[in-house]
Amino acid sequence: MRFPVIELLILGLLEQEPLHGYELKRRLERLVGYFGTVSYGSLYPMLRKLEARGHVTASVEEQAGPNRIVYQVTRAGRDRFLELAQDSSAPFGLRLLFFQSIPPAERKRLLGQQRDAWSARLAERRRAREHLAGRAVDRYRAALLARAIDHLERDLAWIQHLIEGEDQP
Repeated sequence: MRFPVIELLILGLLEQEPLHGYELKRRLERLVGYFGTVSYGSLYPMLRKLEARGHVTASVEEQAGPNRIVYQVTRAGRDRFLELAQDSSAPFGLRLLFFQSIPPAERKRLLGQQRDAWSARLAERRRAREHLAGRAVDRYRAALLARAIDHLERDLAWIQHLIEGEDQP
């Protein structure tokens, strides 16, 4: 089963503040950036599902022009958001978008979990480099491996900085 990305994004944004559909769509598109767009055809059915599950409420906001429906996360929705934000099957970058809404101790645990996963991956890549040492290897394959090691080393330094920042007031 695929991770419910749109559900996490909607609940994460509504966790920050109540929003009407158009503004929610606009903010979602800012988050997904060049990865894609969010259509009303996917947004509103998900909002209806979330409302049916009791994760959001919808209320009519009267105004001079057409009335707007404003969506707000409920306590059950916040619990679902936290569940999704802590799910290790979710892309880490996606979860990181909403870390400010996760309790500090849990953030630190999740950051440590990701650091450990990246450390294991780095050790694996280094073993692969040792295995290739002294062999006739395609230089492009070797360059990709070196690049992966370099990126993981930088990612580990970056996440360690985030972990240490959790201890700052």
